[in-house]
Amino acid sequence: MRIYFYTDGNAIKVGQSGNEIRRGKELQVGNPRPLHLLGVIETEIETEAGIKRCLRTWRCEGGTEWFYPTSEVVNFVAECLGSDPRILLTEIKKARHKCDEPFQHLRVID
Repeated sequence: MRIYFYTDGNAIKVGQSGNEIRRGKELQVGNPRPLHLLGVIETEIETEAGIKRCLRTWRCEGGTEWFYPTSEVVNFVAECLGSDPRILLTEIKKARHKCDEPFQHLRVID
């Protein structure tokens, strides 16, 4: 089984799929912000539940698979992916920035 980590810049999604690209497209339908794949690990199905248990403190409201990108979550996900947490955080910030670009030119009119 493959465990994927996606971000929309505001949260990190942890899930399992045999095809994370197809799953990402399915997830995108219900998400107004572009999703970016942070990485994938090949592992046993029990590992996904263990990851979610470890991250449960930082779970987003109303969801069981989305987590706030706190330093603890970023460090944990980076360790799972064998990545540098600073690089992962940069990717999350880039995703957030891309989402906000279309609105940067807007101004409030009094």
